[in-house]
Parts: sequence; C-alpha cells; structure tokens
Amino acid sequence: MKKGLVLGLVLVLVLVAAGATVWFVTSDSTGARPPRTVLGRFASAEDLVKAFKNGLVADRGVMEDGLQFKSMTSVAPQTATASGAAESPEHSSTNVQVAGVDEADIVKNDGDYIYAIGGGALFIVAAYHPQQTRIVSRIDFGEGAQPAEMFIHGDTLAVIGTSGSEPVPMTEPMPGKGVNPAPRGNTTFIKVYDISDREKPALERSVRYEGSYETSRMLGQNVHVVLTTQPYYAFDGDKDIKPGDIIPLVSDTHGLTEPAGFTPAVGYRDIDVVDPEAFTSFLSVVSLSLADGSRSLNKRVIAGYSNNVYASRDNLYVAGT
Repeated sequence: MKKGLVLGLVLVLVLVAAGATVWFVTSDSTGARPPRTVLGRFASAEDLVKAFKNGLVADRGVMEDGLQFKSMTSVAPQTATASGAAESPEHSSTNVQVAGVDEADIVKNDGDYIYAIGGGALFIVAAYHPQQTRIVSRIDFGEGAQPAEMFIHGDTLAVIGTSGSEPVPMTEPMPGKGVNPAPRGNTTFIKVYDISDREKPALERSVRYEGSYETSRMLGQNVHVVLTTQPYYAFDGDKDIKPGDIIPLVSDTHGLTEPAGFTPAVGYRDIDVVDPEAFTSFLSVVSLSLADGSRSLNKRVIAGYSNNVYASRDNLYVAGT
C-alpha cells in the first residue's frame, strides 16, 4: 500500500451465527475500494510482546535506566410483559440510530414497568396503571460497582457497568488452576438477571472483563459489548513479558456459585492486529446471548483501539484513526 494514499481505515466486525469476522477496509485517493482482507495475526508470542514494548516506548517512553517501562493503568470508563399480564400498552423505546438495533440506556420501558439506573442501583418501577405506580424491586451491585447501562429482552435484564477498582499488582495464578484470582486493573461487568418475577430479580450470570466499557448494542437477543483494555504492567528487565501478562482477562460465573477466576480472554494466536509493529491497548468485542439458559460467550480481541462505533442489523463497525 503506497504511503499517502490511505485516507482512513474501518474495522468491520461481521457478526454471523458462527462468530464474528473482522475485516480491514481502506480507500485511496482514487476513491476505489480494494478487496476486503482479513486482519493479520501475530506470527509468534514474541512478535506480540515486541509490538507491545514498541508501543510503550513510542507512547510513554522509557525510564532512566533504559530497562523499565512505565506502569500502564487502565483507561477511565467512558462514560417485556409481566408474567401472566395482558399485552403491554403502547409505549416508546430507547431512541436508536438504526431500527432493530437496540442501544443500552440508563432508562428502559416495556409498557408495564420502568427500569432506571441511579445512585449505583437499578430500580424496577410498576408504571401501569398510573395510580398504582410503585417501586417493586431494587438491585444493588456491591461496593465500588457502578452500573452504567442496560438492556431488556422479554423477562431477561442485562446490566453493564464497571467495578471502578484501582489497578493492583498482577496476581500469581492459582496453583494448579492456571487462573488469576483477581483482575489486574479496572473491570467491566455484564450481569444477567431473570426478571420473570419483577419483585424478585434473580442473578443468572456474571461476566467480568478486564477493561473499560465503551458502548454496546443488542441485535435480537444477542448483546455485543465494546471495551478497551490498556494493560497494567511494569517491565523491569528482569522478567520477560508473556502474552498472558497483557492479554485482557475474563471471568464467567453462572448463578450464585463462587465467582470464577480470571483467565486470558483469548490466546495470542487469536488476536487480530491493525499495526503489527506497535500497540498499547486492546479493543475487545464481547458477545453473549440473552436466550434462556444460553452459556455462549464470544470474545474478539484486536491489538488496537476505537474512536467510534456504529451498528446495522448485519454488522458492527468500529472505527479508529
């Protein structure tokens, strides 16, 4: 590709039933669009680590001894009908960009109930009939956790938020289990509740992902969450960086069981890359279904970042300069 001809790039995440496919699309000064090509992958773990180190040097510099990289910290977060009831009255929904593509919000309405986030909690309010308006339940998310937005799909509620925790030194994997008991920095949570009984929401699933929440979309029953992870890592020259030290961690717990430990979201071979020479952050798209009993969890990780996200009924577009 000739220098000076590239006007921009767009990452197109084609969401299909078998999983997401990532495309790298460019255009030149002639206006012609080259054939779409799949993004590249790192040839080895060493190439991934080298590109990360190059990114740190270019973005943050090196410390005086020439061996240590400055510590990285996670970026700051950016900011249905009741069971047995008659058909819901006519009601408005979240103002969306594309019909059929739902966007998360702090307030949702299904005609019978209003769902609202405020004061670090989520409230379910019976709203029909007006003279019977009342708060029927409240969901709290624990100390330091801040719900950001939500989706409603029938009798299922999905809440996305951040733990807001400060980065901590990397923990050692649990002996014999190969998982980290705690994240290394800020985490985003996706909590899924059964709200068939609006007075007693039941937690069905809790996904925790190392990174900051950017935005999300819901197509049908499938929720797609876009996150940015800037690895927390201090390299002192005495220890080699391994892919597992910087790849985003994820934890997926079902029901009220003991929280699952954190493991790398993907292997280095599964990471797509825009610039194979240098990067400092990861862009992730985490997808899950709100269908009854579904345990699906798709993670797509790209060595790069995003500025804007747009979704149609068929594709999720993530753009970066």
